[in-house]
Amino acid sequence: MGGGASIAAMISSLKNNNNLRLNRKRLFNLDRTESISGQKKTLKYKHMSEAELLKVKEKLKEENRTQNFKKIIALTISIFITAVVVILILIFSEELFSIFKPVK
Repeated sequence: MGGGASIAAMISSLKNNNNLRLNRKRLFNLDRTESISGQKKTLKYKHMSEAELLKVKEKLKEENRTQNFKKIIALTISIFITAVVVILILIFSEELFSIFKPVK
């Protein structure tokens, strides 16, 4: 059968993804200095004060605002360029199609 190999690959991929997902849950439930098996690094979590946490949150909000502003500007420019191209196509399409019209 033609689809057997692709189905086997799909099943294998799903199993591998599931295993990665399960390891991720285990990774985030570790204690502060517990090491991960097979890795040389030790996880150490940094605890922040409320003031530091507020600073980080404000910094993230500001970064998100600038990214959203850039996306809006890019979208506006692309819409403007698309409108100009459509208008130019409509203007020049009459000239292009006039070549194929029979002359009376």
